[in-house]
Amino acid sequence: MSGIDIHFAICSKTEYLTYGIYSVLFILSLVVLRWRRANKRSNNLIHLLSMIAIFILTTLCVILHSVVIVHIVLRDELDPVTYPYHSQAIQNYTAGVIALPILISYISDVLIIYRMYVIWGKRKWIVMIPFILTTCNNAFAMIGIIITEIELHKPGFPEFKNKLSDTVFSLNLLINIAVIALNAAKIHMLIKQAHMILGADVKKFYHNVLAIIIESGALYVLGMFAFLITTLVYPNPPTTYLPAFLPVLSATPTLIIVRAGLGITIENVQEAMITITQQENHDRETQLENLRPSSAV
Repeated sequence: MSGIDIHFAICSKTEYLTYGIYSVLFILSLVVLRWRRANKRSNNLIHLLSMIAIFILTTLCVILHSVVIVHIVLRDELDPVTYPYHSQAIQNYTAGVIALPILISYISDVLIIYRMYVIWGKRKWIVMIPFILTTCNNAFAMIGIIITEIELHKPGFPEFKNKLSDTVFSLNLLINIAVIALNAAKIHMLIKQAHMILGADVKKFYHNVLAIIIESGALYVLGMFAFLITTLVYPNPPTTYLPAFLPVLSATPTLIIVRAGLGITIENVQEAMITITQQENHDRETQLENLRPSSAV
């Protein structure tokens, strides 16, 4: 078995392993949210529908990629040189395999940006630039990748596709790094404030670093870096490596949605701080009222 075959086999097995883990996570998430009846609120219903949409799209992508894998194995087209010359039907399937992750990426990006909107006190100005950039970038990617993948057999298209993919991926990575860095910084600042007001009680709401990593969306960027490293180490695959990492990327918004549905997000810490502060102010005013001398009758 050649080196290409080994890398291809490892990537394929990783894809089905990560999808299996993601499927179990998705089912458990539905059970937990149903048990807590977290879908009663309108925003949680939107979260739930988004989570289901991401799972369906991820499943469809894995199925399409399986068709491509079976095709290239049966026709012995594992050599990357043959990649631009696959049959038109397989090139169309491959276009779908790449287009679906772009759509999933956009849904995930919007959810993470929405979390940014919530974390930063629902300030619209802070999310406008990343939202516009990610919308334009994903729209450009969707149109460009589909066209180049379908016309990949034409001269110059493989090189153009590679440059387009690198540009889109790099911009998407930079946008997500910026958003997640801002989210993590704001969460860290809020936790410090919570420690001053709630003391040790803050651990009841937000108690470990992993929770901050999940809610900020840092796992999403880690998955993107893993994909980037893989493409740098094995730059000429017989088919795209992207579906192997897609379940990891899809799991990130799922975990965020579950935390939001269970009410263990940073806004719950903020609500606790506001409640305690208001109670302390009320108690202080009551004490001052009691200290004031009664007016003469």
